[in-house]
Amino acid sequence: MIKKVLPIFLLLFSMIIVASPEGKIPARVKTEVIKLKYITVSNQIAEIIKSIVDDDYSGKATFVYDHKTNSILITATNVTIERVKRFLNKIDVKTQNSAILTVYLLKEKNGKSDPIPPILMKKIKKLGINNVAVVSKAFVTVSNQSETSVIIKDKENGSMYKISLFANFKGISISLNPFTIWQLLPEKNNRDFLRKLLIVQSPYTITEEDPLVIGVTSDSEIDYLFGIMVSM
Repeated sequence: MIKKVLPIFLLLFSMIIVASPEGKIPARVKTEVIKLKYITVSNQIAEIIKSIVDDDYSGKATFVYDHKTNSILITATNVTIERVKRFLNKIDVKTQNSAILTVYLLKEKNGKSDPIPPILMKKIKKLGINNVAVVSKAFVTVSNQSETSVIIKDKENGSMYKISLFANFKGISISLNPFTIWQLLPEKNNRDFLRKLLIVQSPYTITEEDPLVIGVTSDSEIDYLFGIMVSM
């Protein structure tokens, strides 16, 4: 009888019960190890996992990546753990058929902002720009030989841009051809509808060590910088 009860007791003991932010519904938090098979966790992947974990309503969720075992130790609610698993299942594949693009909308200005990866900042400085701030950030999964798009917005002034691309994987690089940036503008008579203004249309190649930086200008001044990094 003791042998049957003990595993159940240990299972219940391993769960931590904390209050939800509203203080009404208790959140059951548990710890689980997720073993990765084909990929390692880059800074971009870790950032996406962090964004998922930060949304956990328990307020107690954490994760740690163990390089030696190539595993993720996550403490969170079942819902958050399953969200992380679904995300990892999409990219932890044997063949190189998908990658994650991190799109930064940047502005040339001083002040505090989200951190900019050093490899991206290095390329921005090559353009002669030393002070930039992150206005917005978006993530999109791209597949080989497929078209995808992502919308990114400046929340301060409402400016919206749509990036469309066709990805072609070539070893350690990805050819983005065509690569297009549209500015989305509300119609004058009906602001529920948006019209597209073509800003950039050109082929580019991107690698993990060589991110893409594009400046959008008006009146000889840079309005925005688009920084795009890839994690394969």
